[in-house]
Amino acid sequence: METKYNWEYKRNDNDPEADTVTDHVDYVNCGTIHATEDVIVLFSSDSTLKEDINCISSEGAKEMIKKLRPVFFKWNKKAKEVNDKRDDRVKMGLLAQEVEKVIPSIVYTTDKGYKSIDYIQLISLLIAAIK
Repeated sequence: METKYNWEYKRNDNDPEADTVTDHVDYVNCGTIHATEDVIVLFSSDSTLKEDINCISSEGAKEMIKKLRPVFFKWNKKAKEVNDKRDDRVKMGLLAQEVEKVIPSIVYTTDKGYKSIDYIQLISLLIAAIK
C-alpha cells in the first residue's frame, strides 16, 4: 500500500486563533478504515467540476426509491472474517445486489468481489423525492 502525507500550515499573524493546520493523507487501495472518533469527510461538489448536469425529478426519484428494499440484518460469519470490527448488533441498510439493479452507478465491487454502496449519493435522490 502506498501512503502519501501532505501537511499545510497557514499562519495568521493578525488572529492566532485563525491559524490553520490541514493534513491530508491520500491512500491508494487502503481497504477498510476503522475510526473510534468522529470522521469528517468532504465530497467535491463544486459546479465548476461538473458537466452534463440534469435535475432529478421528484417522480423519478420516488419510483427509484420504491424499488429499493430497506432491511434489518446482522453480519454473518463470513463478513466478520473479512472485517473483524463488525459486531453482532442489528443493522439497517440495503442489499447492494438489489440496489445495483435500480441504481448501478452507486454500487461498487471490491477487489475481492464484494459489493458496496455509496450511500451518500442516495441523499440527492431522497431530497428530490421529498420535493
